[in-house]
Amino acid sequence: MADNWTPADDGDDSEGMRSLRKAHEKAVKDNAELSSRLAEFEKRERARTIRDAIGDRKLNPKIANLIPSDLEVDKIDDWLGGYADVFGISQPDTGEPDHSAEQAAQKRLANAGESTGAMPGGDEEVLRRLADPSLTEQGLMDMIFAAQKADRRF
Repeated sequence: MADNWTPADDGDDSEGMRSLRKAHEKAVKDNAELSSRLAEFEKRERARTIRDAIGDRKLNPKIANLIPSDLEVDKIDDWLGGYADVFGISQPDTGEPDHSAEQAAQKRLANAGESTGAMPGGDEEVLRRLADPSLTEQGLMDMIFAAQKADRRF
């Protein structure tokens, strides 16, 4: 019977109890209104954060509709990065040098030596300098001009 309590069950209809009940009902109503307003503000803040994250990457704003609603706001950048290939996002530079161009050049040189049975130009020093990742464009041009002067081809 305690679960079905009503003010009439109390038997105390004093002015103090009536005003206390009225204050309680007002507090419950205010709490519900404030909770609703907070939820609306959180929804707007989330939409703004998503819009900013997408705008920073210069992506189509329709992508915002694809972001899961249960995704935490601080994980949005990670989620976009995880789907970078789908959305055409270039991954940020990790600070590590990209050795793929250097490795490709070394592989081409090795393959050229295998196909002819000899190292191109026959000069180990030239190959070492070509494989050096710090080789600049000007350094490469200098090597080419020096080889032309010596009438070496590589």
